[in-house]
Amino acid sequence: MDDISPQLLIDCSVISNTDPAELRSVYETAVEQLNLQMIDYLTIRDLVALSGTRETELHLLLIAMFMSLYEGSVCLRLSPESLKKKLEQVAGDRTARAIRSILDGMGAFAGLIYEKDPAGPALFDDPRESYKPLILVTDGTNRYLYFQKYYAAEQSLKRALTGILSRKTRLPENPEILAAAAGAILSIKPVLVNGSPALLNAGQRLGILLPALNNFILVSGGPGTGKTFIVINLLRMMVRMGIPAERMRITAPTGRAAQKLAEAVRRGIASLEAPGEEDISLASIQGETLHRLLKFSPSRNDFMHNAYNRVPADLIIIDEASMIDILLLSRLLDAVENGAGVVMLGDRNQLPSVEAGAVLSDLISENRTACYSTGAASVIKRIFPDMDEAMLPAAPGGDGGPLEDRVVILADSYRSEKSITAIASRINEQDGSVAGDIPELDLRRGFPECGVWLIDPASAGTTFLQGLHGVLDAWAGRYYEAAASSLPSYREIVSDAAAALPSGAEGNAPLHALFMRLDEARILSPVRSGPAGTSGINRHLIGRIGMSLDPAGTGGIFGGAPIIITRNDYDRSLFNGDVGVIMKGGDGRYSGVFSRFDGFASYPVEGLPPFEPSFAITVHKSQGSEYGGVLLVLPEGMTDFLLTKEILYTGLTRAKRLVIICAGRDDLRRAIQNRLERESGIRF
Repeated sequence: MDDISPQLLIDCSVISNTDPAELRSVYETAVEQLNLQMIDYLTIRDLVALSGTRETELHLLLIAMFMSLYEGSVCLRLSPESLKKKLEQVAGDRTARAIRSILDGMGAFAGLIYEKDPAGPALFDDPRESYKPLILVTDGTNRYLYFQKYYAAEQSLKRALTGILSRKTRLPENPEILAAAAGAILSIKPVLVNGSPALLNAGQRLGILLPALNNFILVSGGPGTGKTFIVINLLRMMVRMGIPAERMRITAPTGRAAQKLAEAVRRGIASLEAPGEEDISLASIQGETLHRLLKFSPSRNDFMHNAYNRVPADLIIIDEASMIDILLLSRLLDAVENGAGVVMLGDRNQLPSVEAGAVLSDLISENRTACYSTGAASVIKRIFPDMDEAMLPAAPGGDGGPLEDRVVILADSYRSEKSITAIASRINEQDGSVAGDIPELDLRRGFPECGVWLIDPASAGTTFLQGLHGVLDAWAGRYYEAAASSLPSYREIVSDAAAALPSGAEGNAPLHALFMRLDEARILSPVRSGPAGTSGINRHLIGRIGMSLDPAGTGGIFGGAPIIITRNDYDRSLFNGDVGVIMKGGDGRYSGVFSRFDGFASYPVEGLPPFEPSFAITVHKSQGSEYGGVLLVLPEGMTDFLLTKEILYTGLTRAKRLVIICAGRDDLRRAIQNRLERESGIRF
């Protein structure tokens, strides 16, 4: 379907319009530039047929609806600005006239709105009757158009959230119980980091304590702000409050994120000098995808857990919540047992879900701050006397709304080099001047050890692609062909790991060194396709590196090739986003090796679920990961939909020490000034 040509789309279609040639041109543009799919066109055709009209403006409106979905919006805002931004890409000179027709009380479509002609073949409905294909919602002076499916999901989510948030803060009659549990995990038996007790800041302590006071908590913080430490200590806190480990669940949109968090919990428990029975019980908690938590049934194309068959859990912790779409979250909250606690952790500034919706940023918008009621603040200060009013601000006017006592904002990052954090913060604030402040890197002087740098591939009079290949060759020379820093060469590390492969057990130092090296550097791109997308970059690097590492290898299967899993395989505990490495055994056979908390797992390459090379991965796939150095490639000619400050922010914050942005400075500036805007009706 993705490969279908615009001409084939048009040739096999029957377009009912008084001016088919003009309409064919519109659809051809939509296919070429907006990735309109055959199924989208067939849906539009059926809706137009249902409406009984032949107005070109209806076609344009429905194309704009699909554009909104591709951009991640739940609905289409019917405003001149919104429609102009979309229709000018496909309608050309017709844009202004089409917008006037669409906005004129929807008058171009006489008989379509049931309020105007109840007896007609109505295509639109208002919220009072939500069974028709499109729902028209008026909110003050604004109007929004929904596909019925997404309107129903949004309403379901709003009802579930309203119900959860209507339950007041559960202030304990005896705060000393909370104080004893908090003291046990933070002072008496603290988690150790590098042999020293982990000290938690005010925001992290709130993240541990608030779930004991409320059944729904939102925690937002950038990379390295301590969300994982919150989870480890929150579980230790709640098990001491009487919730058994078997009634706690760790979940995330991707299997990799869920597994990574569960492994972090086990590492935290393993660090304890004298873990109690409660702590030991937590090591049994397994991470699982949201689909697995809800027990998705392929045969039914539905979830087993729902409002009538709730998830058997008293506490559900959801990691990487920014990646959850509106449809999935609505189904999850429907399936939560009454009284169960839900804790959502993520970064409101990161890329939102691939599918429609941006629920975390809807709930914790940029201008939302955490605020606390008098009762909650009193309990918190009894447990943590050093937390003053500045750490526990009250809502202006005394009314914090339904999210009072439920939001934690983490600000202090302990992961990335300071210059990375500072520039990422400025990008997030859309400070356009930062584009001119990032220094340009001269590759003739080699790679620096840290900081944020810019390389314009086309600055030396070459094409962007020629310049990019030069940068990739230098990157390969640094990290995969020669020694990087004081480390041995990648070839030596792969050779040592291959020799140690038969053991594959816990404590295999050569394999550990290999995976450490793979996390030393990663190339990121916003897109998969094209010569500057991940597929093109991987092809170039395979051609550059593959033969030198393993002359007998073919394609992306050679000794030392990094790979990424693209589909969950629960039988092998391999999940979409898991990164491994192809290893060549002494018998000449290839296997995929993956790091685990307690060692390494190896599978014959022919038995692996679908995978791709991972010298380069998409920015979306990188969420939740961290690397020593990141090469962030912004292909030339990207649309505003893809070239955004969220892409930049997410890519930069994957790095601990070094970021190299491979882009023209004008494109960098455009990305900073452009932001993802997703329309929805989620407001609390």
